[in-house]
Amino acid sequence: MKKKILIIIVSIILISLGAIVAYNFFNNKIVSSMPLSRQGKIETNYFKLVLPSGWETQEPASENFVLIAYRKEDSKDSLARKINYKTSLFIAREELNGKTIVDYVAILKEGVQQKKENVLFHSENETSFNGQKAYLIDVELKENDIEFKSIFGVIEGKNQEVWVISFNTPKLDWITTAPQFYSILNSFSIN
Repeated sequence: MKKKILIIIVSIILISLGAIVAYNFFNNKIVSSMPLSRQGKIETNYFKLVLPSGWETQEPASENFVLIAYRKEDSKDSLARKINYKTSLFIAREELNGKTIVDYVAILKEGVQQKKENVLFHSENETSFNGQKAYLIDVELKENDIEFKSIFGVIEGKNQEVWVISFNTPKLDWITTAPQFYSILNSFSIN
């Protein structure tokens, strides 16, 4: 289970920050070349949520994720704009395999800390979303001179599972994107 969580953590970090590295290889085309499709209300076999205006999904989502979405608007951060980095949202489903949501949150935090030296954990709060027990983890990190803010929402599922919703944005965009993220999170419900 630890290995699977680390794969998801690494995938979240690499995909959300990968645009920075990819810029050097693909000359600013990685995010803009991804096919984007669904907007608004999203319904899958597993969950429902509503994306605010200005958000689209990437289709198909990569192997470790159920859904990937991007905010179309450009960042206020000039370095993020230079590489065409977009505020992003990732949703993954993980089996708990006998562990608790508290155990999963601890493993998630440990994995993030191991992969990035310059991670600052601001808070970890127990809460609930649509009647499901959840934790919010507030993280900041710096990569290639861009300061990022990430929020991990870990929501307990119905069958020994958790849903991890990762929101990643340049820190300069947090004030305008935070209400959108919490709107998405509050609209998330498990079928």
